[in-house]
Amino acid sequence: MIKKEIEKKYAQALFTTIKPPESHENILDQLSKLCEYFDYEKETFQYLINPINEQSHKINTIKKLAILFNIGEFLLNFLFVLIKKNSLSLLPGINREYKLLYYDHNNIMPIEIISAIPLNNSDKQKIIESIESVIKKKVIPEYKTEPNLIGGILIKAASTIFDGSIKAYLESLRKHIIEEV
Repeated sequence: MIKKEIEKKYAQALFTTIKPPESHENILDQLSKLCEYFDYEKETFQYLINPINEQSHKINTIKKLAILFNIGEFLLNFLFVLIKKNSLSLLPGINREYKLLYYDHNNIMPIEIISAIPLNNSDKQKIIESIESVIKKKVIPEYKTEPNLIGGILIKAASTIFDGSIKAYLESLRKHIIEEV
């Protein structure tokens, strides 16, 4: 729990101190790309978070990655602070928390839409428009298919689940019949 709070504080500090020409969107993009790279190149990340390794070597490695991923000076300096405080291991969590701040600031909500079969573009658009009109936020959908649903859709938004699947309907019907008997 303490780790998550620290990640949140770093993300808030980064979010609130940003100055032009940088933008929240650019920082989010740069952070996400770097975290994706570290997900793929776990050995590099392990090297960078190991307190035994020299800070100067870590800083040089980050400088090279900054060129590779076009990381701006603002985020680069932030990464240097994390290295100096031996807190670079928090970067994935900081990225997650920064993304939440960005979404909240821009009135965006990520959602997961699960259907029994892949949805066509027209259906996707109708679903998105309906959700946006209800929650009054721009949504970023992630689509998944789950054949066990039989039909209909399941929507996960934040901590709320909207279950419009046939599977849920049949389960509800089954419970109702059992209660009646």
